[in-house]
Amino acid sequence: MRFIVTRPSEDAAKLITKLERDGHSGLAAPMIRIANLPDVTLPKMEWQAILVTSANSIRALAVLAGGSDLTAVPVLAVGPASAHAATSAGFKSVSTAQGDLEALSELAVRQLDPAKGPIFYPSGTIISGDLKAHLERQGFSCTRLPLYEAVPASEFSVEVASDIQDGQADGVLLFSPRSARIWSKCLANADLTEAASSLTHYCLSTAVADALKADSKNGSTFKSVAVAPEPNEHSLLQFIGAK
Repeated sequence: MRFIVTRPSEDAAKLITKLERDGHSGLAAPMIRIANLPDVTLPKMEWQAILVTSANSIRALAVLAGGSDLTAVPVLAVGPASAHAATSAGFKSVSTAQGDLEALSELAVRQLDPAKGPIFYPSGTIISGDLKAHLERQGFSCTRLPLYEAVPASEFSVEVASDIQDGQADGVLLFSPRSARIWSKCLANADLTEAASSLTHYCLSTAVADALKADSKNGSTFKSVAVAPEPNEHSLLQFIGAK
């Protein structure tokens, strides 16, 4: 099968390699471009832990931290992809939640203690859900610092548009509510909504599927919207293999 992969370029390339390993093919169509923010200064505090909700945030943090001792601070990652990014960036202690903000919050409450110091939450400028507020309701001190901007795509490459128009692709992989909404807008901009109706839209979670369906123009057009059993990349890939 041939899949359109909507993750940012670096993550899309890695995912396409995994798809090819399993006998599929993939085409990158990043719905967002990651741009690290300039002139950001890291607060100097004795952090109890770092909470990571995406691989992009830990990569941006690693660039900003340079050779500092921040890698000794325990990292709690939302899922395997962000955990792998943290390990690759040199962070020494990494724990992994089960793929969504609720699971990450629960992991933090189990493993951390409000009395043992503040939590650092690096993020993008746009976030899904309010992890900081939830932790503060549990008595934690949490500092959120935007480190990057996720710039939305406005159009497809010629190759991606051709794959959609000519029916060469079998499915599209969507990993966040925002990317699902951007995908829908790009289809409308290119007059490809009808052509894309035959694609199976594989969504990482029900929140992603709901964002796709919420678009009043396109929501009823997509004939097949499938949701991974668990909100992580491994589950989604297994789900694809089982289809």
